[in-house]
Amino acid sequence: MTQPPTRRDFLKSSLLFGLGASSLGAYAGIPSSSFFRADKLTGPGGLAPFIAGDDLLRLIALSELPKSVRQALTVNREVFHLGRAWTVDTAGLQTVLDESRRLWKAEQGQDRGFTQFALAAGHLAARAMDEALGTEEDDAEATRYRDTYLFKQLQNAKPHARRVAVDGPVPEVTPAEVAELLHLMQQRNLIRMHTLRPEFSDIESWLTDFLGYYAEMKAENLRYGEVFCAPEAEKLQRYVLEPGFYDPEDAPILAARQLANGEVVGRVTPDLTTASSQYGRALLRGMDVLGMVSSQVTGA
Repeated sequence: MTQPPTRRDFLKSSLLFGLGASSLGAYAGIPSSSFFRADKLTGPGGLAPFIAGDDLLRLIALSELPKSVRQALTVNREVFHLGRAWTVDTAGLQTVLDESRRLWKAEQGQDRGFTQFALAAGHLAARAMDEALGTEEDDAEATRYRDTYLFKQLQNAKPHARRVAVDGPVPEVTPAEVAELLHLMQQRNLIRMHTLRPEFSDIESWLTDFLGYYAEMKAENLRYGEVFCAPEAEKLQRYVLEPGFYDPEDAPILAARQLANGEVVGRVTPDLTTASSQYGRALLRGMDVLGMVSSQVTGA
């Protein structure tokens, strides 16, 4: 006889599906440098921009982008996401795109061209999608409400999954359980991050900074858990519903969810030209950017 799922099993299923490849803290620990800004990977936009980035990479399967472009983005998905944190001026960006075009069909260096293309495409797509999402100036509370609302929508889109209330309490779990799961996921990510290493010239300061970051990460997880389990109606209205953040019936969102769930078989052509929500419009903006960059590099 099959045992019913425990609260922890339910929560694990919900959050792991919701976060997907863009799990919380996936890029935590990348040091800031003159080339990359770590705050752009862990900043006020929260997880919504990363999940939207993953959905954008799913939608390219339904696009008219050349096969080589779809391959470059799929193989270099982490580099695509890293493009969000790339600090580059217009001239530098154009230099990388020119180099990618030169290497696109070369016998030697094509992989490098594909990787550089993914970085540039991720950078440009992130800029366009963030503007559509309205995440650039968000405070931490708005981010928590948007992210947890998105987690629930993703859970409810999963076939045969147990549904959760997107606009009310979730009595099956506690904030501590949500925080614990997020923490476990972050620990796994930190372990696999080879870029997380001490600054040996000042190890005491590095340890102090890291321990402070680690403590704040755990505290923030509990804040996420509190909002996930019991969102305040007024704040949900202000941060999520009134701005029209997410509509599961938007064509690009619906297509992305079907692709994520393995429901789309063969080549389908949903209407990916209109969307009513911020998230849906962000996906369309991202698709437009990828088309533009693709044309510039491949000429197709």
